[in-house]
Amino acid sequence: MLERDTIHIGAVRQVIDRRRSERHLPPPVSIPVTRGQHAALVVTPHSLATYDALKKDPTP
Repeated sequence: MLERDTIHIGAVRQVIDRRRSERHLPPPVSIPVTRGQHAALVVTPHSLATYDALKKDPTP
């Protein structure tokens, strides 16, 4: 960063992330993630076919 005169937070973060990735380390997480009561919950989205009716031209 000093050699390329790119001393700003984005450049520093990129170098740190690249070095962490090269060492095969997981990304840092500042908030502990716990498995709560909804961890096994599966959400099934509704069909998007209903949106096709919005695209139809109402005039014959």
